[in-house]
Amino acid sequence: MIQDFDNYLFHAVNAFSGNRFLDSLANLEEATNILKGGLFMAIYCWLWFEMRGRQQETRRKILIAMLMASFAALSIARTLAHIIPFRVRPMFADPLYHVPSVPVSRNFELWSSFPSDTAALFFALGVGVFILWRGAGILLLAYTCLWICLPRLFLGLHYPSDLIAGAAIGAASAGLFFWLAETRAFDRWIGGPLLRLENTYPMIFYACAFPLMYEIAITFVDVRYALHHAGFLLQLPPAVRAALGLFLLAMMSLIAAFFWRRAKSNRRFGDISSLSDTALTQPKAS
Repeated sequence: MIQDFDNYLFHAVNAFSGNRFLDSLANLEEATNILKGGLFMAIYCWLWFEMRGRQQETRRKILIAMLMASFAALSIARTLAHIIPFRVRPMFADPLYHVPSVPVSRNFELWSSFPSDTAALFFALGVGVFILWRGAGILLLAYTCLWICLPRLFLGLHYPSDLIAGAAIGAASAGLFFWLAETRAFDRWIGGPLLRLENTYPMIFYACAFPLMYEIAITFVDVRYALHHAGFLLQLPPAVRAALGLFLLAMMSLIAAFFWRRAKSNRRFGDISSLSDTALTQPKAS
């Protein structure tokens, strides 16, 4: 029954494939991350800096939770794709598939179609915005359906049930992490420490936040590619793997220590400068 539903909707949408304008538009959507994750991250940055005082702190904790929810949704979707039976994408499996008139990336033969991790990621982010800003959230969820999900159905990257399942995973993850953001445990162990880090060492916080938001904007393509092609590491002798791991750990620790020392030095210098400015501005006793 579900397969009949999938086939009916897929054929109804894919039937328009072959129109050069629609094909080019769908291909543009697939190839342009700035109009997908880039837009979402721009709105998250807006919300991060919008409020002041106590409202800002509460909002920032929710935003942190929503970013975590997006990563959790993507991870759950990818895990399910690996542990449940493999589902071939319609562009490879459907004999009635209409081939687009423009070249479209077909590097999906080894990636299971169900569920859609793209839908999971962007629905989690969209629900996160909806929680904080209803109007923008509704627009982003509609945008996700029409601009991000529909072209993937049109091009044969997913069946409708793949996208619906991914959307459900994303929405559920956002709801779960919104609930967690209201708990004392989240405030004590995650939200509170991260906001104190942002307040005390903003250079460290934003230096770490930038690559994270960049990877979200490109749907973690770099991370997924690295994990997908890291099998050669398992073919190395155990001693070589251990040596490589220790080398990478040592380099990361050295870099982290270098930047941490610089951040603390800059903070001490800033405190001294602040005290000096205060002393100069205070009136002298007569």
